[in-house]
Amino acid sequence: ASFGSMFGQMAINHGQTYHGGQFHHQGYNNHGPPVASEADFRMVLQQVQYQRYENSKLRVAKQSVRDYAFSSRHVAQLVLELQYENNKLGLAKHAYRFVVDPQNYHLVNRSSQFHASVL
Repeated sequence: ASFGSMFGQMAINHGQTYHGGQFHHQGYNNHGPPVASEADFRMVLQQVQYQRYENSKLRVAKQSVRDYAFSSRHVAQLVLELQYENNKLGLAKHAYRFVVDPQNYHLVNRSSQFHASVL
C-alpha cells in the first residue's frame, strides 16, 4: 500500500495551497515552518546521525520534521537513518502531514521498503 492510499486525503498544512493540480508552499510565512533549504537539511541529517541511540535519532528527526517543511525526498533520507522498521514507519507516518510535496510521498515508501507485516 502506498502512503497516499494509506493516509487518504490529508488536510493541507503549513501555508500550502493547492491549485492547478499542484501543491504550493508559501515559503517563509506566518502559517507554518520555513521550507528547508539543502543546508538546513544537511544540518538536520548530521544531527540525526550524531545521535548514538535509535530513540534519540527518532526524537530529533520527528522534531525537525515539525520545525522545517521538508520534501518527501528529505523524509526518505531521514527514514533511512533509522534501523528498526517500527521507528521508520513511525517517522514516515508522522512526517506525511508536514511535507511540502505529499504527491511525492511514494519516495518514502520506496526508500524503506516496509515489511507488509508492519503496514
